[in-house]
Amino acid sequence: MRNGRARLAAGVIAGSMLLGLSGTGALAQEDLDEITRQAQELGEEFGIDPQRVQEIAEDLDVDVRELEQLSERYGLDPRQIEEISEQHDIDPQQIDELADRLGVDPQEIPEIDQQEVEQAAEELRQQAEQRAQEIQEEPPAEEETEGFFTRLLDGIRNFLNDLF
Repeated sequence: MRNGRARLAAGVIAGSMLLGLSGTGALAQEDLDEITRQAQELGEEFGIDPQRVQEIAEDLDVDVRELEQLSERYGLDPRQIEEISEQHDIDPQQIDELADRLGVDPQEIPEIDQQEVEQAAEELRQQAEQRAQEIQEEPPAEEETEGFFTRLLDGIRNFLNDLF
């Protein structure tokens, strides 16, 4: 998955050039340039190679801008965000929830006993699985809407039958 977004952007540029859609190619090139610029800035801030910043973002399934926001929000180096997320098998967005469960700031997570962190991460995973289960058990909105319209049509039919 490494360089996936860069390859995707390059593919869009190449495809648009083949089709003669230079506007699309310019837009994709602007997006690629913006990603590269953001990776460069974040890399300079933490002393990380910009290519590594992009790899971390791809590994975490976020874009570089989101990685930068997470880094600012948590006060963590992008490498620490990746390490916590992968080591404890949680979404990077859940690091603050993990810190809350531990009663610490996110930047203190690497210093805490890893067994305690893993226990809190397991609770988060179970909570997410339970919520996913609840969502699956809820009836789809289509069935609710379908039932509503059926009852509405039955009511109209009964009303018209009563009139005539």
